Amino acid sequence: SDVPIVTVVLDRSGSMYGQIEGQGNKMQLTKDLFREFFMQMPDGTMTQLITFEDVQLSQVLTTDKVPMLQAVSALDSGGGTNILDPAELAYKTLKAVPTSNRILVFLTDAAMIGEGNTTFTNILTNIKEANIKSLWLGLGLEYAHEEKNFAWAAQTSGGSYLLPNSAKELSDGLNKML
Repeated sequence: SDVPIVTVVLDRSGSMYGQIEGQGNKMQLTKDLFREFFMQMPDGTMTQLITFEDVQLSQVLTTDKVPMLQAVSALDSGGGTNILDPAELAYKTLKAVPTSNRILVFLTDAAMIGEGNTTFTNILTNIKEANIKSLWLGLGLEYAHEEKNFAWAAQTSGGSYLLPNSAKELSDGLNKML
């Protein structure tokens, strides 16, 4: 089928408790923006939410917006940043769904793993080969060199990336995905 399937992967590590200057708390900004994202989702779109510091399938595939909103609202931050496991879970769950319209939105505020990691390279290559559209979001990154890894992840997965430093930039990127 061509039913849109959107998997959102959100970082909920301890660093998400931090601030973006002039914008507020990263976790609260993320929650507010993704609630809006899910509300704007076209009816009939199936969505699921994966969160990580420890990987958790916070909401399985659904067309019902209420459970997605509840799952986002319940997010809190704490712990480390594990990029590999949620990326692999997102790939496996999206690949398993028989549709030609699969989308991955992956947000983290930590530096993305770079091209030296063979496991991550394989996951990204699999995403590209499965024709999964991907958007890699680096929220409130502090150093210009961090963009290199997001650009590489986007290129390797056949997707795109955005390094929003404001709620407006993140909102614009999410609206583009819609």
